[in-house]
Amino acid sequence: MKNKKTKVSGFRSKFFTGIISASLILLLATPALAASWTMEMKYATVSGKNNGQTYSLNAGTRTVTGQIWATNWNNNLTNTVSVGSVLYKSNPVLADSRIASTTSTVNKNGVKRNMEIKATGQAKGTYYLYFHKPNNQTTVKGSGTIK
Repeated sequence: MKNKKTKVSGFRSKFFTGIISASLILLLATPALAASWTMEMKYATVSGKNNGQTYSLNAGTRTVTGQIWATNWNNNLTNTVSVGSVLYKSNPVLADSRIASTTSTVNKNGVKRNMEIKATGQAKGTYYLYFHKPNNQTTVKGSGTIK
């Protein structure tokens, strides 16, 4: 009888170890889910922190992708506007940290321009996007994902 209990206990142990191992493999192999972002900028700046669009992210690589385009053109002096996109990390005590940035040029024809910001080795925390352009009354929109 003792041999049968040992075999059953050994089977249970191996069974549960297999289930736990498979669960960990699936958990680690699943990519981080991306959150979506949107913005509409009529004036010079838009801050995700001020607008409540912040993202609580685990440690790792930050990747921001999306598209930016002009929807209303009010500047007759130029055919393009440069739009800066900046990724910040909120800090509770010190000034927020500027992580990375990029610049996209939008045309008055409304063609969507791809943008990407990537930063490796980032700490767990709250992040947000900040956008800026000349205050020329041109309306710019954008949308994408952050992870």
